[in-house]
Amino acid sequence: MRRFGVIGLGNFGYYIARTLAEEKTEVIAIDINPARVQKVSEFVDTAVVGDATDIELLKKLGLGDTEAVIVSTGDNIQYSILVTMFLKELGCPNVVAKAISEEHARVLERIGADKVIIPEKEMAIKSAKSLATPNMIDFVPLSEEYIVAEISPGDKMLGKSLAEVELRSKYNVQLLAIKEIIPDKLIFVPSPDYKFKDSDILLILGKKEDIERLRKE
Repeated sequence: MRRFGVIGLGNFGYYIARTLAEEKTEVIAIDINPARVQKVSEFVDTAVVGDATDIELLKKLGLGDTEAVIVSTGDNIQYSILVTMFLKELGCPNVVAKAISEEHARVLERIGADKVIIPEKEMAIKSAKSLATPNMIDFVPLSEEYIVAEISPGDKMLGKSLAEVELRSKYNVQLLAIKEIIPDKLIFVPSPDYKFKDSDILLILGKKEDIERLRKE
């Protein structure tokens, strides 16, 4: 079974731990707050009240041998830096650290965090894009250039087949799947004769500017 650690069980850490547990992985959760630990103990494998800057505790729990550890220690910047550093010293292959600012993120990256996230920033960007681009439902960045986006088909696509729309040749994007709302069905690699409906959701892979061009049409 895949093993993960979650250090810091505020709202972000709580939902990370809960979701990992729901995905049938082994979860080791740590926080200095007994009430938070009690809350997650109902669904995680190991819930510990303790100070994660105690490297001996991290060793005892085997966090260096987990698939990944998520560090979510709230506004305590120094604490998150120490925990991240100790996890890397123990050989943890994938430390995902939550930052509260760009400056905090840069420090975490410099001491070895494999991935740094600023949840408020990412949610703000997604919210702003959904307001500015109404038919882009969601997106996931793959690199600085490429994203996977969920969009609804534009008026020019409705009633036309995939072959007629020519997504690859005209827009340089790849249609990965279609989620039909009516009926409720997911279609992977749709056939060329599939005709788009206004209730469809399209999962598109491509460069940001190409998807934006498609979205506007």
